[in-house]
Amino acid sequence: MILRLTVLGVVVSALACSQEYRALLSGQVTDPSGGAVAGARIVAVNTATNVNISTSTGTDGHYVLAQVPTGLYTVACEAAGFKKYTRSGVTLEVGDRATINITLAVGVQTESVTVTADLAAVDTDRSVLSQLMGNKNVSELPLNGRQVFMLVQLSAGTIFTQQSFGASGFSGTRAWDTNGSVTMHGGTTSSSQFNLDGASINAGTGEWKFAPLVDGIEEFKLSTPTTDASLGLSGGGVLNMTMKGGTNEFHGTASEYIRNNIFDAVATQTNQSSIRATQHQWNDFSGLVSGPIRRNKMFFSGWYEGFRERVPFPVTQSVPSELERLGDFSDTRNASGALIVIYDPTSTVASGSGFARTAFPGNKIPAAQQSTISQNLMQFFPHPNTPGNQYTHVNNYVATPNIGKYGYNAWYSKFDYVWNNNHRTTGSVSQNWGFEYRSGNGIQNSPAKSGNDPLRRINYGSTLDHVWTVNSTTVVDIRVAWQRYINYSAQEQADSFDGSALGWKVPIGSAPTVHFPQLGYSGYLTMATGGYSANRIFWPDQAYTFSASVSKTLGRHFLKFGTAIADTRPNRYTSGWTYGNFSFDGGFTRRDPQVSDSTSGNSIASFLLGAVASGNTDVNASSAA
Repeated sequence: MILRLTVLGVVVSALACSQEYRALLSGQVTDPSGGAVAGARIVAVNTATNVNISTSTGTDGHYVLAQVPTGLYTVACEAAGFKKYTRSGVTLEVGDRATINITLAVGVQTESVTVTADLAAVDTDRSVLSQLMGNKNVSELPLNGRQVFMLVQLSAGTIFTQQSFGASGFSGTRAWDTNGSVTMHGGTTSSSQFNLDGASINAGTGEWKFAPLVDGIEEFKLSTPTTDASLGLSGGGVLNMTMKGGTNEFHGTASEYIRNNIFDAVATQTNQSSIRATQHQWNDFSGLVSGPIRRNKMFFSGWYEGFRERVPFPVTQSVPSELERLGDFSDTRNASGALIVIYDPTSTVASGSGFARTAFPGNKIPAAQQSTISQNLMQFFPHPNTPGNQYTHVNNYVATPNIGKYGYNAWYSKFDYVWNNNHRTTGSVSQNWGFEYRSGNGIQNSPAKSGNDPLRRINYGSTLDHVWTVNSTTVVDIRVAWQRYINYSAQEQADSFDGSALGWKVPIGSAPTVHFPQLGYSGYLTMATGGYSANRIFWPDQAYTFSASVSKTLGRHFLKFGTAIADTRPNRYTSGWTYGNFSFDGGFTRRDPQVSDSTSGNSIASFLLGAVASGNTDVNASSAA
């Protein structure tokens, strides 16, 4: 368990505040002569929800509205002996610190002065570089695959250090892709912070674990702090995202993005090979709805996103010929067409400074000398389906289309409740679940398949935040959050196969649980996957966070201090070759076991004899922090 405690303290001579995904609005109220107006009431009203946040000016006319949710506001100011001041069109975005200085006109409060002008935002008194991207940019910029985090590359000083992209690795285009290989303004990779509505979605690992629906994001801001204490747990940048909340009106969107054989252009090679039906299939679908539960009081928003993807991964492999499967190597040749002679390892005798062996009659291994285990395993080799090389029969098995299957489901819900002018509560719950089935050796529906069968990623998250306006100069914010992340690469078919059924007399292949072993053959495809590395269901990454801050206005000074407690629990287990990892080469069937040559010895011949070149099993412990 890793427990982190950070105490934040800021005391400055001018307005300042720690990084926050909400906004801060401040300024000074004066009369026409420039004198301070004390006790003036400031009210900011959200035009979409009609929720208002208020305060009063101090003796020097200064005011601060802290923890203001993002959105479009109308700001009003009233004071005895002056006309009411109203300013509309005030847009507050993630982390904004806006300044509105107000000059009141002498008159009665029943009269009013309405102002519409650009908002002056001041951000010069803190060492934070940031770049905002609003909903219009997020939702309308070209974004192949709808993975919102790929947009961070548009921020200055942000670089993805991983240069290998594609379906066989991190594509970045799918919402379930997770990654931390991004550096922000020189920070190290996997050290940045990714926040959703003020709570981390890192699970303590420095990479995002949950990618929100593009249509559900109100805006995000990428910041690279150097002195902001509230961001002290990040060694790189901080990405603050805020999700859309409900308003007094119902809103909804629905979308579906499709690519398939009908819509895609077809390559010339594809037409010539008549495999058009194996093209990339993609379907991404989503829906979002938001609105009031009780107008002016309680609001909700929620969305769902899913995708289904089918990707062809054609594989060309070498498998034993029909004769070799029976132990007949009378037609096994090298690249020059010369016969590869198979020698009996039991006939080894000393010969000068080396050794010599006797070849099997007819270059055939008698059935009586073949290992029962090897004969049982041979059935898991696919049969050749193409001639391959003229002499060697290399590349005699083509697995096409060898479809890789991907799926993803995610949902998110958020609510906002206004108890009264002094208390506001926000909460959210989210989950995503994804899977990947993909064969690396071209074998499908068999325990001998290699690769993800499936790879699963599951993320749960929840956040609860309460803002308490104690009085016109004091605001308290308390936030708790929880995240649980599971990443598990399984081999379902291999996991359900009892390796001892192959004929072993000892627990190899069935310890600690049943499983199909991994077998590698020099010059031929590799069977199965011998182990997994995971923080599976019983070993998830978990993060519990608690933070509390107090914002206090003292005349012209604004103080913010608080504490952040993070309990992150990363868990790891790497099984290694728990179930057995065996490799075969031509050494046991060569002319001289100490000298390799191109005309003797074959890994499948050694395999049929049960002669293992090397093998091992692992017993690894799990780790938890």
